[in-house]
Amino acid sequence: MIKRAVYLIILVLIHLVYGVTWLSLLKLSLGIILVFYIAVPLIYHFCPTVPRHLVFLPFLRWPRGISFTQPELSGLRAARNFYVTTSDGVRLGVWHILPEQEIDRVSNGDGEPDSTVFESRLSSGAPIIFYNHGNSGSRAGPHRVELYKVLRKIGYHVVCFDYRSYADSSQVIPSYADSSQVIPSETGVVSDSRFMYKWLRQRAGRSPIIVWGHSLGTGVTSHMVADLCVEGDRPTALVLESPFNNIQEEVRLHKLASLYRKMPGFHWLFLKPLRDNDMMFESDRHIANVTVPVMIMHAEDDLIIPYSLAVKLHRAALQHHPADRIEFHTFEAQYHYGHKYICRSPRLPRLVRDFVEKSIHWHNKQ
Repeated sequence: MIKRAVYLIILVLIHLVYGVTWLSLLKLSLGIILVFYIAVPLIYHFCPTVPRHLVFLPFLRWPRGISFTQPELSGLRAARNFYVTTSDGVRLGVWHILPEQEIDRVSNGDGEPDSTVFESRLSSGAPIIFYNHGNSGSRAGPHRVELYKVLRKIGYHVVCFDYRSYADSSQVIPSYADSSQVIPSETGVVSDSRFMYKWLRQRAGRSPIIVWGHSLGTGVTSHMVADLCVEGDRPTALVLESPFNNIQEEVRLHKLASLYRKMPGFHWLFLKPLRDNDMMFESDRHIANVTVPVMIMHAEDDLIIPYSLAVKLHRAALQHHPADRIEFHTFEAQYHYGHKYICRSPRLPRLVRDFVEKSIHWHNKQ
């Protein structure tokens, strides 16, 4: 009702100030209705590229001017950049950030990072955080770098990477006639994460691997870890930061969807393409098969993914697993952490350290 009143006021002002006739205003109104309530929904439904880009946002490359080959320029001393190629030919850009106490181990005589030292330290026994970021940006996103610094200070390795079509990972594979090899989809990004996990597992020895997902990365990691658990190759634990329960509910509750939510056929127009184009990210379904400890963290003032969706995911997890293996931590709105900045909470280091230690103890008993 308020939106309609505001729109009518705008039309009246245009009429009074600019002398536009009411007939012209009627035509303008009909044009706006045709564009926003007919053309846009139909383009979204019938053009797979549109929902895919809105879910993954790989074209939003922030911050600009990043040198991925020089992590130190992003404030990460003693970090190594390298690339791996997956079994389906996708190149992934990766950073390995050493724990703070191991910084002095990474230089050889001329001061250049020694890659053999980096890989050898993965099996040192220190926990490894395998970080899967959310949509848009890259592994060099400022809030992500803030988190890496917190985790390395605790004493953990951090291994983070960019999925296909992000940053300096594969954009197009010229050798393939079908460039869909690198078009992001749930199957594709889960495959990328799985490949990186296997790469880590081969080098980690007995070091614990904690899989960490943020935002869209929680959908990736929930799916990937569930598959690993079914196969008997489970990691030590799973951390879900700012998660949703499934992407359909996230889209339904998104601010942009408020323009269309009450339209007849909303589900067919806006939600069905997510299933048709392999972008369901049903964490509430996958978590049933996650047989490792899970920690969920969410800020009450998150404007991107509503807090209520994390609560639903927590409830879904409790339906399948003992309460002592599922942690849920709320970060109150008064702290203004929003969607990205739980890493700034003074509580976080202790929460993570306690959860990791408990998970290692549980894992060793299995």
